[in-house]
Amino acid sequence: MLRPVAVILALLLIAGVSQAGEVLGGGDSSGGGDSGPSVSSGGGGGGSKQIDIDRLLKTIQDGKKSKPAKFEELRTLLWKDPITSEEYQMPTVLMYYKGNNTTVSRNQPLEIITVATNNNPLEMRRMLDLYLEVKGPGSDKYERINSWPEKIQTNEYSETTNTSLRIWGMLPSFSYLKNVGDARVRVNVSDGVNKWSTASYSGLKPPYYSELVFNVTNSLPVMSDFDVIPGGLVRYNDPIEYKANIADADGDLLNVTLHILDENGVELKNETLNVKPGAVSFKANEYGFFKEADAGKNFTYYYSYDDGIDFISKDPADPLKGPNIRKGPKLSVDKLGFSSASENYYWWEKYGFNLRAKNLNPEKYDVAFTLSTRTGKNEWNTVETKTVRIGPDPVEVTFNNTKPFQVTDAGETFNYRVKYSEYDQSGKDAMEQMGVRINGKIVPYSIYNPVMVMNLVPMLILILLGSFFMERKLKKGIEAHESALGRNGDRKNNKQERKGKSDGRIAGKVLKMLRRG
Repeated sequence: MLRPVAVILALLLIAGVSQAGEVLGGGDSSGGGDSGPSVSSGGGGGGSKQIDIDRLLKTIQDGKKSKPAKFEELRTLLWKDPITSEEYQMPTVLMYYKGNNTTVSRNQPLEIITVATNNNPLEMRRMLDLYLEVKGPGSDKYERINSWPEKIQTNEYSETTNTSLRIWGMLPSFSYLKNVGDARVRVNVSDGVNKWSTASYSGLKPPYYSELVFNVTNSLPVMSDFDVIPGGLVRYNDPIEYKANIADADGDLLNVTLHILDENGVELKNETLNVKPGAVSFKANEYGFFKEADAGKNFTYYYSYDDGIDFISKDPADPLKGPNIRKGPKLSVDKLGFSSASENYYWWEKYGFNLRAKNLNPEKYDVAFTLSTRTGKNEWNTVETKTVRIGPDPVEVTFNNTKPFQVTDAGETFNYRVKYSEYDQSGKDAMEQMGVRINGKIVPYSIYNPVMVMNLVPMLILILLGSFFMERKLKKGIEAHESALGRNGDRKNNKQERKGKSDGRIAGKVLKMLRRG
């Protein structure tokens, strides 16, 4: 595409100097300016005109200064191209929405479409730049959604309908909005020369709109399945866990707060979690909800939560019960040990285990003690459990005459542990210690022991009987074999004897014939 000045120069070169000076008024009869570029005649016929480029440029410059209106008129007349011609038709760009219900939740999927119609011939079309804009609830201005324009090229239109469409995937829903209410959606358009908005159209009929207006709503979160585990009476330092479920149709990130109340309904503590819809869990030990001084007290609780838009201040309306912190002893445990029936530490022997315990407080409580043993990397094996009343005076807790091991434990080193139903002075509920290596012998009797004799004699008798019967069977087989061999020898001798007699008769006949001869 030629620039205006270049076009003017080209036309002036064609039209000649006199015409240029005449149009632009490069000089006048009063003098002061040149009347136009010089013309010289050459030989032959009418001659030829030669134009001095420098004088031509000076003529145009002088005309621009002396008669600017004429200069602009000339440039306007010469600056004509198909795109800026009077035949150019403005494209029509409209919002298209095929849904009937424009009330949507914040996270409801949307399909917003823009349809552009361009009835210009291909050589007259311009590329369109589209920007999607949204005015949120309570806002007084439109916010641009796409940083870079969505472009419709000149060759993207349907040949039959001259239309092209854009589906705005960068606005899948209104989940980003922090308010609810009316949200307006429009598109701003530019063809490189003109700028306009879809909101400028009027008198449209569905499914075409100048702008789309949505009533954006919010789904309230809902909590359910409230529970505290373990139930019933618990110790203050037990693994107490508050559990619930929270649902939200919009899938928002939720703020859930647990409120702990004392027996008078006064809030003692609260903790907040940021969670997605699903399971909610608060572990008391992680937040230090309860202390030793809370023993014997009952506590209630409730939740509050929000999704960034709506806030539920109390759910359920009446606080729920739990947990009930029971009183218990403050154990002092020591002197864990064991004994064996002998110093050989055989697996079949009886073992005794013991420890000493007392309550650091003046009360007496029933405490359960559980003895377990294990060898190598095996699991703990529970041996015995007993309940003992523990008070301020030391009490010996014993596990006598136990048989905790089996033959597979022979040759292994064992460990033993006593677990108790209350925590001790160190905040632990068990004491563990290493024992000794179990003797590798696996048979508990000597060879001369009556038990061993009684077990070996039947085995020896069975072996002897088996040997006797095998010998008899082998002997019979040998005799049968020899008998068969004897019968075969007799048959052979008889045959040889008959053959000898026959040969003798033949020999006799031969001798008689010789004598006669």
